[in-house]
Amino acid sequence: MFWKRFDKKKPKKDGWYICIVEVKNQQRYVMDLYWYSDRQQFRDNRRQNVFDVYNVLNCENKSLRSEKLCNRTDDVIAWRKQPKAYMRGFVKKEFTED
Repeated sequence: MFWKRFDKKKPKKDGWYICIVEVKNQQRYVMDLYWYSDRQQFRDNRRQNVFDVYNVLNCENKSLRSEKLCNRTDDVIAWRKQPKAYMRGFVKKEFTED
């Protein structure tokens, strides 16, 4: 599984992808983001869940909007599929005594 540059190729299916995210002129790090093909967006659903459950405030006690903070599409520089689960399809056989 190779990294694909986001500016050249976008995912085709909705789902979780491993992404390299770059904070402009600071650092790069890896995140799991969810791709919405209908909106053409990578979103941080874990962060979105915090905004949905709690009232998030900034240091001036003003409510923060989740649109800017959870949409990570502009920061993604590369992506790839999640690896397949190890031992997927493995079924434990029942032990029977004779």
